[in-house]
Amino acid sequence: MDVSHNMINGQLPSQWGDPLSSCCLHNTLQLLDISSNLITGSVPSVWSSLAGTLTCVSMANNSNMCGAVPKGVPCFDAADTNIGARLNIFRIS
Repeated sequence: MDVSHNMINGQLPSQWGDPLSSCCLHNTLQLLDISSNLITGSVPSVWSSLAGTLTCVSMANNSNMCGAVPKGVPCFDAADTNIGARLNIFRIS
C-alpha cells in the first residue's frame, strides 16, 4: 500500500496491527509506504504482529515521528527487510 505524499496526519493506528480488530492488516499487507506525510508519534507495539507478512516499510520524511520502536516490529530488526526512516527519531527498545 503506497500512501506516500498525501499529507496524512496523526498517529499510526494501532488497530492495523491488532489481530482482533476488523481493521487489522495482518496477513494482507506486504508493503507500506507512508513516507512524506505528517505522521506523528511512534510505531504502536501491537504492530509486531505484522512480522512475517510485512516485508517493506518506508516512513521517511515524517519528521514528527519519534520514540521507541518495539522489538519485533517488522522492518526495524530483521536483516532481510527494508525501512526508510530518515528524518525520523527512533530508537530500538
